[in-house]
Amino acid sequence: MKLILAKDAFHASAMAAHVIEGQLKQKPTSWIGLSYSPTFNALLEQLREAHEAKEAPFDQAHWLGLYEYFDVPLAHTLKSNLQNQLLDPLGVDGEHRHFFDPQELLKESTVFNQFLDLIDPIDLGITTIGADGHLAYNQAGTVLSPRIHIDRLTDSTRMNLAVDYDDLTEVPNRVLTFGLADLLRIRKLVVFCVGKTKSAIVKTVLESKTVSTLVPATMLLLHPNCILIADAEAASLLSIDKPDFR
Repeated sequence: MKLILAKDAFHASAMAAHVIEGQLKQKPTSWIGLSYSPTFNALLEQLREAHEAKEAPFDQAHWLGLYEYFDVPLAHTLKSNLQNQLLDPLGVDGEHRHFFDPQELLKESTVFNQFLDLIDPIDLGITTIGADGHLAYNQAGTVLSPRIHIDRLTDSTRMNLAVDYDDLTEVPNRVLTFGLADLLRIRKLVVFCVGKTKSAIVKTVLESKTVSTLVPATMLLLHPNCILIADAEAASLLSIDKPDFR
């Protein structure tokens, strides 16, 4: 696993954006899998600015959502957030957008698993890990699902999501998400981690010598081309020499 350290969340976002832009310059028709959380807002803003400056060809790529929430207003779905904040401003046409249908999630796992089996491996995936060790909402357990499946969100995960909602009762309890085999099949996987709350899990992932279903994020150690981008706060507990960002 390659580690990239950044001064703060803004600079970490710039580095993640640079990876995406580099992928598109190398292969404009790339398939790119995306996640979304409030920490991604700066990243999405920088991609919009790169599009306006014509720094990379965004409209030829295929964009996929790596998960989707159950039982939330359409405005809070991953599909809505990414379309409104990224794909619409980039001018990406409908045939290049691939998301779970928020209104048909119970049927989507079979359809999307078949879809993934028909296409070449996704070229680039952008996701994050939870403070509790989940990976793209693959939660800890004695066993993990390899393919797209329904997972239940933990209370701590729901509390972290609550910032986007008016009331905790509106926060989703379940998610349809890519499984571990799907994630490990992505050719290049970028894991975006910012903030003090991620420091313990970043240390666990980078300094662990084993993988465990009880810490799904450790499965990243099995990926042949994984990049973890962390800001100074997220990397603060690492037992390595770190740059002086002052």
